[in-house]
Amino acid sequence: MTRFLERAGGGGPVIVVLDDLQHADDALLDFLDHPLATATSAVHVLALARPELLERRPSLSSHRRVTVLHLEPLGDPAMATLVDGLVEGLTPEAREALVDRADGIPLFAVETVRALIDRDLVVPSAGRYVLAQGAAAMDVSTLGAPASLHALVASRLDALPPAERQVLASASILGLTLPRSGLQALVEDPDLDTHLAGLVRRELLTIQTDRFASDHGQLKFVQTVVRQVAYDTLSRRDRRTGHLAAARHLQAEQNADELSALIAQHLLDAVTHSTATDPDTARLTDEAVELLQAAATRASTVGAPLEALRHLTTALTHATDPATRLTLHEAAAVAADTAGDYPACLNHTDTVLTALGQTDPIRTARTAAVAGHTLSVISKLPEALDLLQTALADLDNRPPGADANAAAEDATLDLLTALSSALANAGRPIEAASAADRMLGLAERVGHPLHLADALIVTGLQHLRSGRPATAIALLRAAADLARTAQLPHQLARALINLSAFQLARDLPAALTAGRDAITAAERSTADFRSFAELNLLVGLHLAGAWAEADPLLRHAADDVQLNGTAGGPLLVLGMWQRQATAGDVTVTALPDFPPDDLLVRSWLQQAVLILAHHAGDRRAAAAAGAASLEAAQQMSGLDDDFPVLWPPAVLASLHAGLLDQAEQQIRLVADAPTGLLNPLLQAQLPRLQGLLLTARGGNPERLLCDAIDALRAFGAAPDCARTQHALADWLLAQGRSQDAQPLHAAARSTYQTLGAQAWINQLEQAALTRPAISID
Repeated sequence: MTRFLERAGGGGPVIVVLDDLQHADDALLDFLDHPLATATSAVHVLALARPELLERRPSLSSHRRVTVLHLEPLGDPAMATLVDGLVEGLTPEAREALVDRADGIPLFAVETVRALIDRDLVVPSAGRYVLAQGAAAMDVSTLGAPASLHALVASRLDALPPAERQVLASASILGLTLPRSGLQALVEDPDLDTHLAGLVRRELLTIQTDRFASDHGQLKFVQTVVRQVAYDTLSRRDRRTGHLAAARHLQAEQNADELSALIAQHLLDAVTHSTATDPDTARLTDEAVELLQAAATRASTVGAPLEALRHLTTALTHATDPATRLTLHEAAAVAADTAGDYPACLNHTDTVLTALGQTDPIRTARTAAVAGHTLSVISKLPEALDLLQTALADLDNRPPGADANAAAEDATLDLLTALSSALANAGRPIEAASAADRMLGLAERVGHPLHLADALIVTGLQHLRSGRPATAIALLRAAADLARTAQLPHQLARALINLSAFQLARDLPAALTAGRDAITAAERSTADFRSFAELNLLVGLHLAGAWAEADPLLRHAADDVQLNGTAGGPLLVLGMWQRQATAGDVTVTALPDFPPDDLLVRSWLQQAVLILAHHAGDRRAAAAAGAASLEAAQQMSGLDDDFPVLWPPAVLASLHAGLLDQAEQQIRLVADAPTGLLNPLLQAQLPRLQGLLLTARGGNPERLLCDAIDALRAFGAAPDCARTQHALADWLLAQGRSQDAQPLHAAARSTYQTLGAQAWINQLEQAALTRPAISID
């Protein structure tokens, strides 16, 4: 340091970089006190001061040669960039854990990574650090504070006045955020406010100033590591006493029912720090389990199934009573099914069904209904049907019980709801209609709005699949009205989802409105309902050409949905369709396994096969996949539901392969149908496909294609309208009628530009002048 100052000699400002964690503060203080520094007017220090430095030398803040900068913590995006630079190939979960752990302090991130290296969770590879195999799901919170940070923070806490140190340690029991009233229950000190003010001034605690935060105005630890080190200073007995005091304080609050999970955690923490001589350990554990059950019930009621599942999972790790554990597994199965954690749901239902055996057909039926729904969602229809039908038979054949009638009726309705849906997906409409009819009769007799709304929905679906769409829509609207009145979010979401699906081919603006309403309602419903709400809206946005709105929703939905689930196939195909138009290719090279019995999934995945075969140049394979898709869609719902959306690509694939007779047969499915069964979308697409078939046979398609353009424009299907304009313009060019073709080409180009469909623009520019192009993109 002396030689450095002698070299500086007064020639200009001196910049000193000090990064030694243990000695930087002392070095800086020595530097300022050095005679040469005080004698050299050119020396000026820019101090990036930590709070403890100012505590040790308050005069720094007013020193004429010192500028003190207080650095705010880095934001999460900046911290994410920093940790990516420290460790390559981080998973999103690992990155988020490290960012949360760092609290915006780069030093904390560096020291945490060093601690991970010490534990071989981060390892060197080819000159860089990467996550060790199996460390992707690491829980950084289990590391404790790295030794270097622990020593640094501990030295600060050791320097505190004893009263402030004790307040900080007590505060650590309450967590990162702490209300003053809770701290007062732990610390009986008349000077508490004075001590808290000192801790805030020393930047160990802060006050939440974000008025939009739920903990606005409350005290909180500045960094997680400060709270952790303060907590480590407490003895085991003090921790137990503190957590019990915190729990009892919270139980006395007016909103104690909203704090059940927090109270339970304090009780469990007290149990963790108990000794073998503490007589109340079992009682505290049982109390915590009951509170977690209450918290799970509350979370489910407000539409937070993942939170409910977390509470129930925690309760299961502590509950020992067999009857209590069985009840917890039942509740966890429902929460997991609702949240979309289907493996967890099946694990819980398997546990319950194995434990119950043949002893309680009503409880077995309720659990079988949950498992059957989950199995249907993941397209395991044979297993779902076997389980549901067996449970229903056992329930019907049970010995009469004096007090079991109401519970049995509820369980029967749960089974019939799942069974009718599974039978329909499996292509067994007569059995599905029979289950729906029985469900409606029983629901009318029970008179409960929930079961009646479910029955109206199920019956409506069966009417649709039986060729009675007007009746179906009326029943679904009645179900939606009933669900709104009775405040049944699950039934409302289900009714709106199906209404939006059936309106897609009838009234596109109404379908988009219903789709957005369905997404809102589905936020409080099951994960598969949320997926289908997004899916129906995406189909509507695709038809309408609102691709800019569809694109982020498509990415979000694809992240949330398992591709082997019921909604996975449609989402996959919608993404492929959009990429065909915008980029002219597809990124998918492998498809999920085809469930042999799920007509819904099969109809859409065959469309994916069609697209891949088309891009591979195998036209006949594409046509065969299109035919298989149509067969499944028609078997599933006749000419309604998904059929109007899947029909045109299938016919175009046949035309593109030169299989004109096959294309004609597919067109006649619609052309020969009763007029009352033809929704507006089918009516608009029919002249388009008839015109393209006529073109392929050398005829004059002009009238048909003009009719299609008018009908598609009136319906609101902008992309298909533009594709039809494109096809007619190509045919006109081939007839030497370039003047007639020009405005059609211009109109198609304008729509393509709005859509961002660059691949279609390229096709338009490269169109042959002698023969119209028939595209299935």
